[in-house]
Amino acid sequence: MVGYNPDMQVTLIARYLGDVDQKRVGMIMLTVLFSMLAAIGGLVLRKRAVAPLSKADRAFLQFCQVLARQKLDRHVGEGPNDYCRRISEARPDLASAAQRVTDAYVRQNYIGGEVNDVRELRSAVRAFRLRSLAAG
Repeated sequence: MVGYNPDMQVTLIARYLGDVDQKRVGMIMLTVLFSMLAAIGGLVLRKRAVAPLSKADRAFLQFCQVLARQKLDRHVGEGPNDYCRRISEARPDLASAAQRVTDAYVRQNYIGGEVNDVRELRSAVRAFRLRSLAAG
């Protein structure tokens, strides 16, 4: 038998940390454990990457921001077609322009449109912005 018991552990630790008892050793070990967990958690959360938005998503978000300034925020989970329908009911003067933006966005984002569709979407958002400013 080696004879390394809890009292021997406390004696060994006391050489390096001064006067300690088992309760204090336990607190030190818990502090070290939680510090390590916090450091690992910080590294994991820091490295979490945010996927960049596509050009179509950025253009559609600009469209949504223009409408948000007019108190027509897009609801959480509201699809583009439902949003367009709600805009058309609230602002019939913007219905055709909103439909053009929505159609271009759906074609690009859900149907897999061509590069020209992104240009069309950007153009539709620009035209919508100008129309909403003129109406506004």
